Amino acid sequence: MENLQLDKFWREKGNLSKALILLEFSKGNSKFVDVGKNLGLTAQAVSFYAKELQRDRFIDSSLKVTMEGKEFLQKFLASMGSFLSKAYQDSGIVLTCEAIAAEPLNRGDKVYLYLESGDLFATKRQMKGSNGIALDDAKPGEALRIGNLSGIVDVKVGKFYMIRTDLEFCREKKNLDRVQEFIKKNEIEKIFVFGTIAKTLAKKINLNFHEFAPVEGAFEACARGFNILLIFSPEMVKFTYLKISENVDKYGINPQTVEV
Repeated sequence: MENLQLDKFWREKGNLSKALILLEFSKGNSKFVDVGKNLGLTAQAVSFYAKELQRDRFIDSSLKVTMEGKEFLQKFLASMGSFLSKAYQDSGIVLTCEAIAAEPLNRGDKVYLYLESGDLFATKRQMKGSNGIALDDAKPGEALRIGNLSGIVDVKVGKFYMIRTDLEFCREKKNLDRVQEFIKKNEIEKIFVFGTIAKTLAKKINLNFHEFAPVEGAFEACARGFNILLIFSPEMVKFTYLKISENVDKYGINPQTVEV
């Protein structure tokens, strides 16, 4: 299915039930009672949808799936996979994760997760927030996988600041001093630069900065609890705000533009 067709498909009432019933018919299940039992529907509902499937030429009068029905099923299952994958990504829900062992852990241990200095740690010490089951043995400091996750990791999100710079700003020593003062006063832990002028400013005052995927990296660092500063050049204004708009809802973080 094309994206527009898929969007319309999910919005129309009963389409998912029709597709699932067609899938049951393709497996040789033709008794309305049995199909309904498998899908949590009444036999009457299955009969109703079967008539619609026959009208769409997806099944014939003997409930056999037609070539059109098979092609529809193939497209439906492929699009459903894409739909669920995107929904899963957009929701931010995870069922497994990786963490660092805070103490000796054995496979099968119930562990509790916490964030420290941007890293996720697992411990057997009972804590509020997220917990799961260790899927590997691990010594302190080693990485391991955690499954059967439940709850949400208690995270104190950092602060996200942005400074727009330009050539004139960079050439004034007092401005450079103000940037340094701002970084110190607001306990900035991670600095990201977007654009050549921004990078030049950062180099002039010997900042330790990140320049690749700066906007995305800034959001990720902030979500992990770091106070961050994003410095961007005039030529990057459009791209900066475009990338911000793509990430605001995902992370629930609203950057603050400041003047120094």
